[in-house]
Amino acid sequence: MMRKPLIYLFLLLVFTACSDDDENLQSVFRYKNDTSYSTKIIIYGDEVSVNTNNKSDTIHLAPYNKPTEMSYNCAGDFCQGDKDEPFRGLADSARIVFDNNKELFFLPGKNCSSNVLCRNAYKEYTENDNLILEFSINQKLYTKAQEIK
Repeated sequence: MMRKPLIYLFLLLVFTACSDDDENLQSVFRYKNDTSYSTKIIIYGDEVSVNTNNKSDTIHLAPYNKPTEMSYNCAGDFCQGDKDEPFRGLADSARIVFDNNKELFFLPGKNCSSNVLCRNAYKEYTENDNLILEFSINQKLYTKAQEIK
């Protein structure tokens, strides 16, 4: 007789223990410039603009800056793109420009270990009930950049 309530209690504990806490976290994207160059990230696509309805958007980063943060707040259940992907997964390309002299060009899904458009290029950690996804611009990226002609 006592066995049935114990089984139900056990099942309840198993189902609640398996819940995914990451689903409740707000995603915050951080962009850090760890170089001595003024840097900008330019994102291109029809719906990528963070602040306006433009077809591109620019994030300006001072040398050795305090990280710039972005999060995508959606009204109700509507959210264009995926709020947990860089630039909501809507960007068709991006450039990182150093001091208006050198640049790197990125396409989605290409060279993802250092691609600002690929989530796996971001360091992930939690902080104050937020999922932080941090992309660092470093000397290695600067070295790969090509001169702007």
